[in-house]
Amino acid sequence: MAGYSAMLGLMGVGVGLYAIVAVLRGAPGWYLPALAMLTMFSVGLAVGAFLAVHQRTLPWILLAAAAPPMFGALMLAVSN
Repeated sequence: MAGYSAMLGLMGVGVGLYAIVAVLRGAPGWYLPALAMLTMFSVGLAVGAFLAVHQRTLPWILLAAAAPPMFGALMLAVSN
């Protein structure tokens, strides 16, 4: 679980760094709010997974649900 979360976290850091560069280069006005919403949704699910660590399958379900929004944020970041 920690490795999966670390992968999500490192991907989020990469998206954030790429977003900073994109904003400094003059990204459109919708870019940063859309990227922030996707990233915060993914982070919220990952936080929920760690809060539910004493459950058997719920953390894995939440971590699996956190991957698609982070992947969407990654695709949005590299498309700009």
